[in-house]
Amino acid sequence: MNYYLKLAINGFRRQWTFSVVIVVIISIGIAASTSMMMVLHTLNADPLPSASDRVFHPQLEPSVAGRSASGDELPDALMWDDAMNLLRAQAGKRKATLLEGQVTVVPRAGASYSYFAKALFTQAAFFQMFRVPFASGGSWTRSDDTDGAHVVVVSNDLAQRTFGSVDAVGHTLRLGDVDFRIVGVIGNWNPRPRFYDLANGPFAPGEQIFMPLNTSRALSIAPRSSPACWGDGMPDMAHLDRAPCTWVAFWVELETAKDRDSYLKFLANYSNQQKAAGRFYGAPNVRLSNVSEWLTANRVVPSAARLQSFIAYSFLLICIFNAAGLLMVMFLRRRRELGLRRALGATKRQVFLHLLAETSGLALASAVGGSLLTWAALAILRTRPEAYYADIQVNAWMILMGLLMAIIATLAATFLPAWQVIRGNPYLMLKS
Repeated sequence: MNYYLKLAINGFRRQWTFSVVIVVIISIGIAASTSMMMVLHTLNADPLPSASDRVFHPQLEPSVAGRSASGDELPDALMWDDAMNLLRAQAGKRKATLLEGQVTVVPRAGASYSYFAKALFTQAAFFQMFRVPFASGGSWTRSDDTDGAHVVVVSNDLAQRTFGSVDAVGHTLRLGDVDFRIVGVIGNWNPRPRFYDLANGPFAPGEQIFMPLNTSRALSIAPRSSPACWGDGMPDMAHLDRAPCTWVAFWVELETAKDRDSYLKFLANYSNQQKAAGRFYGAPNVRLSNVSEWLTANRVVPSAARLQSFIAYSFLLICIFNAAGLLMVMFLRRRRELGLRRALGATKRQVFLHLLAETSGLALASAVGGSLLTWAALAILRTRPEAYYADIQVNAWMILMGLLMAIIATLAATFLPAWQVIRGNPYLMLKS
């Protein structure tokens, strides 16, 4: 071992300029490929790992009068009546409607310190269905949903901003001119991508306040949704529940992934019931996507990110070829020395291992340099305007893979030049 270590050190010293250039080339290639690998890992992450195969997003063709058929492009949201009917139905283990909104938080310091906060209007089942952890307290009850109680769940950031280190559960929070009782403070929960609300961006900031849907409607807090409407004229945004629009997001959790077919049949039967009642006119057109399928259907992974990853891996290959060219030059400059070793009895295998041992030091140096440059590349990527770059997750396995890639890349660049050199006739090599 000490012998090969000395060979690596001597090889680096003998032609240190070539060695430094090779290390830099491989390190840059590894940094580019590893950083983009982390970007793709973040974009392709499962935001609901314990239940993503059992939580579904239903889509339903509202074939009402005056609306053209959707074909394969079903609307992402539901009409108000359909969302409420599915919410009240027995099918499904847990169900929730989701509407984004904005409220004005009035701190205890006074109205002059008020600020806007992003809100989500939903039902108590939302927290269980999406496995939302609580730092303290919990969700509101089903009766709170029904009664439109003045209760809210807040994020940990809002709780600390408003109440400091004091437990916010049980305290009163003024939103606009109405007081609400805080029943829960959410812990560390920030799913990426935000699969349940892609309309506002898969990597947009999370909600700070969660409120029962019936409460928001009783207080006339308008949702900030983007309805897809049809017919003549502009819809009445204050009464979207009666407007010809799809605008309510709906999610359902089933007992097992195998219950998917039965729920699809339920959706088709519901569509037929609406047709029999004279509300729908077309044949049932329904779809049910689990979390992963929903992210894929909405192309959450940008094509630009895939292209950049392809370019990064192509660049790594170019770096390997350039390093191989420099190693070939290094080895050819030592043909006499290597020929002498062959003439004195060294086998091709021994000389080949000798050259690999010398470049193993370059491989280790490339691994270290690639890791350092990867951290620098990630820091640069986080400054880009695209929202998903700010959420890049540094994964220990990705770093380890980058280290292994650096070692393999350097040794791979060594293989062909070393093999070409040792194949030569040792006597001709001595004369060169």
